[in-house]
Amino acid sequence: MQLGTFTFDAQTGVYSGSLKTLASVVELVEIAPAPSKRGDASPDFRVYGPTGSDFGAGWNKISEGGKKYVSLVLRDPAFNDGQPLYPILVEGDDGAFAMIWEAADGARASRPTVTPNERVAAETPAPGSTKRRTA
Repeated sequence: MQLGTFTFDAQTGVYSGSLKTLASVVELVEIAPAPSKRGDASPDFRVYGPTGSDFGAGWNKISEGGKKYVSLVLRDPAFNDGQPLYPILVEGDDGAFAMIWEAADGARASRPTVTPNERVAAETPAPGSTKRRTA
């Protein structure tokens, strides 16, 4: 599923576009170079919304076929029942960049998915307990 179309500014290194899901539209999204990279695992990019809010990160990757792309993680309560989205940003034949997301295949998922009911159960304290349980 294509979530958005972005352009790339070679001078600034910023991808600009909009993000559209079935339930949300976020205009003026920028995927900008991270201000500082602290190590190999640190993100190469930060994802900013129209108000400057930081709601994600991205890492430069290369596919098995040798094509460059940006692997993203987006976190916003309005997306995916509050669970992170893991789309990619890939260049098309026309020079535009497409943000693409595919639903996780339960049999091959690298990250477990939690249903809203499981999340509520995990966050509900046990009777007599003062601590919140976490998943």
